[in-house]
Amino acid sequence: MNEFWEIESWWARKLLCRIVKGIACILTSLGQISAKVFPPSRFPWLHIHPSSPLDRARGAIQLTDQNQSPSDPIQKQKLPIESDEPPVPAFGCVVYFSSEAGVLHGRVANLAGIQATAPTQRELLGQIVAQFKSAVSKRLSEGETPDWVDPPLEKREGEQKLFLPVHL
Repeated sequence: MNEFWEIESWWARKLLCRIVKGIACILTSLGQISAKVFPPSRFPWLHIHPSSPLDRARGAIQLTDQNQSPSDPIQKQKLPIESDEPPVPAFGCVVYFSSEAGVLHGRVANLAGIQATAPTQRELLGQIVAQFKSAVSKRLSEGETPDWVDPPLEKREGEQKLFLPVHL
């Protein structure tokens, strides 16, 4: 019985080795094909980087910053620090809103004449932001400063305060 088990495991081991070698050949071929179709220079996220956490955890490849070349595609992708374009102006919009009978009422506390009513907070803030942008843009295009209310209006009883940074 022991001889039969040894023969069976020998055949099983040999078969398993052939299967593993076949899978390795297929994966190698697919890797070579994918490298041609999706070059690492244009698609770095599709290729395993030699210093990935998985490789470091296995101890397979140890790279330091000294060993990485400056032509490494992952090192090239950096955010620009400076830009030639002027920054987009942003203004603070102080909104007071309250709810009465399921309807929201909102008003801007630091710019005169902007108020809105809507069934949901999302719609209310959408209307207020649109009016705020329109009023500020109009005054700036005329070369004037917006009619800021300084200090902002006082909050009434039952109102909640919300500060919105608005980009034009």
